[in-house]
Amino acid sequence: MKTAKILLPLLLIVCMCACITACDVGGKAVEKIGVDISGVKTTYNVGETVDFTGLKVILYYNDDTSETIPLSDEVTIDSISTETAGRFNVTVHYLDFSATFPIEVKETVIVDPDEVRMDSFSVPAFVLAFNAAIGVTEGEGSYKQTIVYRVGDDNGFVFKPIATVFDENDDMVVLDKFLTSFRLFEDDAELTGEDLAAIVTYDSAAFTYYFASEAVGHTYTLTVSPEKVIGDVTPDPVSFTFTVVDGWNVYSSADLSRMVNVPADVTAGSGGHDIYEKAAWDAWKMAHGVTKVVDGTVVVDDTPLNAV
Repeated sequence: MKTAKILLPLLLIVCMCACITACDVGGKAVEKIGVDISGVKTTYNVGETVDFTGLKVILYYNDDTSETIPLSDEVTIDSISTETAGRFNVTVHYLDFSATFPIEVKETVIVDPDEVRMDSFSVPAFVLAFNAAIGVTEGEGSYKQTIVYRVGDDNGFVFKPIATVFDENDDMVVLDKFLTSFRLFEDDAELTGEDLAAIVTYDSAAFTYYFASEAVGHTYTLTVSPEKVIGDVTPDPVSFTFTVVDGWNVYSSADLSRMVNVPADVTAGSGGHDIYEKAAWDAWKMAHGVTKVVDGTVVVDDTPLNAV
């Protein structure tokens, strides 16, 4: 009994010290955490309430395994204000660990129709490039689309038309922020109400469309119009046809690293990969906030690649 009394304080001290660097969860020690923000809205208007309901926490254990957990009482998120426009880091806490992810707060700009007038409303540059690459001339200047664009369902698809106006000095200005409305068609039939809501949600502040998995394999035509006419010119809406696929829409070189390019069960020298290469690659992804891995990617626009 005397031995037990002596050892007990020592055990408490050891456990408390260990939790400073690695906390035990289910018999394994957590070494660090990451966050999966693929299901979280990260762009807001000034004054809009943030919603991080879909956020998940990734636990990285000391045996080189990981586990993704949903929000719980053990996870806390520091409060964040959207009263000021800008880019901000949100901090997530779990046990003694923390991780951050960025959000952007955009200022709502109201254009005075008495001071400017609409010049044009056109499709984004990537659509023009795509149409030029796949268009086939037939007859008197008509075009037949032979290849359909692909849009991934794993993250948002950004479709921001180019809106230009003449300001009070008659200088042409490309608007950065403006309001749009959209319509979605399949086989010339417009989707409305619950049918539309089941397929896509729209983040108007970010000009981003989020397609549900039910949309995969279907071809749609998106028609976008400015929500408010500026001046006395009523521009025509712009349209784009695409097929939704199971994949991630790539907007940066870091997004390309979401592809599963090193097998999860790689061992030293297997399949041309090295286990140390996988460890380094996983560490790079974590450092750059690449937490969601996918089986396919869709490169939306030209993406510069830099050697590192």
